[in-house]
Amino acid sequence: MPSLNVGIGSYLPRAHYQIPPAIDEEKERKIREMKEKEEMHLNADQLRDVLRQERMRSGKLLHDLNLLRKSFISQQNDSEAEEERLVNGMMKRLDCVKKEKEQMIIGFGFGREEAMISKFGKH
Repeated sequence: MPSLNVGIGSYLPRAHYQIPPAIDEEKERKIREMKEKEEMHLNADQLRDVLRQERMRSGKLLHDLNLLRKSFISQQNDSEAEEERLVNGMMKRLDCVKKEKEQMIIGFGFGREEAMISKFGKH
């Protein structure tokens, strides 16, 4: 799997988090088995080196996982803020439309009353 050197809030292309095809998994399994067989014949110093390398690899994976978690949280917070901004904008627009409607109803009502008064007032 490629290195996940990402910053907080960055976007990872889909290829970085897709599950590898079964063929790749089979290759990785065979490589792991071969390494395990080779490690059976290593002396203590060589095993310490393997252990050190695995700890470094594990630490890097843990670091990458933490970055991905922070990135996910940041993206989730950003999307929630954007959603709230859109909802607030829509609510303001709805209030404006309601006020316009009230003004139209009031304007129409006064205009009608004035027309009726003038119509009946002339008689």
